[in-house]
Amino acid sequence: MKPKWIPYLIIVAIVIFALTAIADRAYGQALIEDEWEDALIEHRANPPREHPIYLPPQLSRGMGNNVEQWRLLVTTYFGPDLVPTALCLISYESGGNPDAKNPTSSARGLFQLLGSLWAPYFGVTLDQLYDPGTNVRLARQVYELQGWGAWTPYQRGLCR
Repeated sequence: MKPKWIPYLIIVAIVIFALTAIADRAYGQALIEDEWEDALIEHRANPPREHPIYLPPQLSRGMGNNVEQWRLLVTTYFGPDLVPTALCLISYESGGNPDAKNPTSSARGLFQLLGSLWAPYFGVTLDQLYDPGTNVRLARQVYELQGWGAWTPYQRGLCR
């Protein structure tokens, strides 16, 4: 004959196991969030040095449909080997218009960087994403973090 307390012991063991699993998951999520927060704090404390490039006035704003005008700026941040892919992405993302804004998301600028994600991460304002130099510089950093797969045209095989 089984003691009457064994089913209760089994239930207690199951509850303890479930609570342990939940606590482990929450702790793991907290670690991930802490890593992101630490990376953001480090980035803000030691931001990457902006490259001292100045765009001539004729290349500064509102000149969409001409991606080639951004070649020098893109080469400055991406280097010659990555320029063709970067210019292809600019072509698909904004058509070369630094004032481009996606009507259904927070994407802005030449590379259509998601403002809701990258502006807080890099410590810039949404309006700063329209600046060609800032947009290309941050696009390079996004590339370093996620590769070309961060952009949909590349994922679709359009810029390979």
